[in-house]
Amino acid sequence: MSLTMGPNTGLLINGAPGEGHYNELMRLLRWDDFLRQPVVKGRVASLPTSGQAEGDTYIFTGAGANQNRLARWWATGATTAIWEYMPPRLGWRVQVANEATAAGQVKTYEYSGTAWVELVGGMSDAPSDGSNYARNNGAWGKLGTAAGADLNGMPFLNLMPDSGRYAGSINPLILRFTEAFSSSFLTPWNGASIADGGKYIYDNTTNGGTAGNLNQRVQDLLVAMGRSSGSLARYGVEFYTAVLTAGPNATTGSTGADGTTRYLQMTNSSRALFIANGWCTAVLWIRAEAGSLHFMPSTAPTTDYKIWLNGASVLPGQVLTPSDGWKHVRISKKSAQGYDNGFPFLYMALGSVAAMACPAFFGGLVDPGIHVAPIATVNSQSA
Repeated sequence: MSLTMGPNTGLLINGAPGEGHYNELMRLLRWDDFLRQPVVKGRVASLPTSGQAEGDTYIFTGAGANQNRLARWWATGATTAIWEYMPPRLGWRVQVANEATAAGQVKTYEYSGTAWVELVGGMSDAPSDGSNYARNNGAWGKLGTAAGADLNGMPFLNLMPDSGRYAGSINPLILRFTEAFSSSFLTPWNGASIADGGKYIYDNTTNGGTAGNLNQRVQDLLVAMGRSSGSLARYGVEFYTAVLTAGPNATTGSTGADGTTRYLQMTNSSRALFIANGWCTAVLWIRAEAGSLHFMPSTAPTTDYKIWLNGASVLPGQVLTPSDGWKHVRISKKSAQGYDNGFPFLYMALGSVAAMACPAFFGGLVDPGIHVAPIATVNSQSA
């Protein structure tokens, strides 16, 4: 009677009693013990020559006829203990015990017909040729070179016509300007006021130039930005800082993370800022100079309200006091209506004072990084 092997495992599925297939049957049953839960100890180019135990199994990656085969150590009942091999079939999946993902999960490999390929999230890993890939219609598609850059290096455009320089709609590409302070984008609320807080001056006298001195507020800002000395402090794109003084009215309040109720101090005049998938992002440098402030109500859901302080994610209701000094804040909020007048949700205690610098607004959930100069716009003066 002819012997028949199963098409998937290769196990003997028929044979007449007494036929000389007992040894083959035992060999295949040893493999059946492994195939019940296919976990190998590792992938090796050279199989161990000492210390191996019955049933130890590896993916053999070395050269020769047994390359990519499963190698199992057989000792019990063997005349001489040996490595025996099982050729894999297309689609077989094996876990590799000594390899783990970043999440701590045991890695899984699938046999492609010619090689063992690591599975990532249930799919084959991308080609390892140094290029960037993304999934496209169930396959890996190569991306352009820009896809390898950090997203905060993308050319995000500031929606503020004054580029956050507080000098009106000047040419956003010029370094220096002579225009007076003007806060034309953000509107005070609750009787608050926004005033000139001092100008950063190109070629300033404070840092070795001749164009004029920087006040202490601007000098402190440069330190926080990492531009405290040398040419970084002396030269740069000019901008005004702004001083926001809380008004006497106590409406539109919210509670900060410290449990204190504070009041909204400025709005965006109901501008249509929430563009990409309903998101808007604002970034700015800010310092509490008297009293205290917080961004966003502490009860705001983090699914639609997000805030980062010096690049680190924090919860809504983040409180700042004078001891915190200058901080970089990034705030994102989602609105199904396309606008939200209260954004960026700056609340201050009565009598508080805050300084602001280099604000920027973007239509979308954006990370422009921790910026250290005004972020330009495009306006009628662009040239």
